[in-house]
This record gives sequence, C-alpha cells and structure tokens, in this order.
Amino acid sequence: EANQAHEFALVELHLSNTIEKDTADRDEKAVEKGKRAAASAKAKGELGETRKELAADQKLQAEIQATFAVKSANYKQNQEVRMQELEAISKAIEIISSPAVAQ
Repeated sequence: EANQAHEFALVELHLSNTIEKDTADRDEKAVEKGKRAAASAKAKGELGETRKELAADQKLQAEIQATFAVKSANYKQNQEVRMQELEAISKAIEIISSPAVAQ
C-alpha cells in the first residue's frame, strides 16, 4: 500500500507539473499572439497610410509632368519666335545699312 501511495504521489506530481507547464506555455503563446495581433494591426494601419501617400505622390507627379510638358512646349514656341525676331532684326539692319537707303 505504501508503494501505491508513493506511486500515486509521483503520478500526481508529474501530472501537476505537466499541467503547470502547459498552462504557462499557453499563457506565453497567448501573450505572443496578442503582440503579433497588435503588430499586425499597426502594420496594416501604416500600409493604409503609405498607400494614401503613394496615391497623393503619384497624383502630384502626374501634375508636375503635365506642367513640365506645357512649359516645355511654350519654351520651344518662344524660342522659335525669338529666332524669327532675330532674323527680322538682322534683315532690318541689313536693309537700313544698304547704300540705297543711305542716299
């Protein structure tokens, strides 16, 4: 009977230790799961913000490119007008400098 009582005490101790360890493991995993869930929620929030910022940046980029295209076209047109003006001035100087006008 003493052996049975000792054996029972050992089994009870073993099961008690196993339950405590499993409970501690479960609690640890629950804490880790909570941390991961919080990190995931934070990351999803940041992802949403980043996507909004990306959309705004892409819109700004499109506006800047459109403005650049318009200004480049205007500059090119202005350069052509300036070339025509310079040619006209050169011809005017040539005409005014000619001996026929000097008389």
